[in-house]
Amino acid sequence: MRSPIPLCKTLRLILELVSREAGMIHEEDVEDESPTVVELRRIRTEIWRIGHNVNQIAHNVNRDMNASIEDESSAYQAGKRIEKHLDRQQQILDHVS
Repeated sequence: MRSPIPLCKTLRLILELVSREAGMIHEEDVEDESPTVVELRRIRTEIWRIGHNVNQIAHNVNRDMNASIEDESSAYQAGKRIEKHLDRQQQILDHVS
């Protein structure tokens, strides 16, 4: 059985990344409803949802001090989804800069 320590470290890094990236766009800074703004909002919301799911996994791992294969797979897939959304966000930001 795998040790939960690497998964916990991975979850912590994902949560820190989500927290940092989700804070990049604030509602009060949005001035219009352009397609770019709408897409960035959608990405931000999806990153928040993924982060919430990762937080639930981390809570379960910390409570049980054990991670199932499903937990590890879910955390890995969450990281991949976040990476995809952050890449898309960067493409949009590069385009408007």
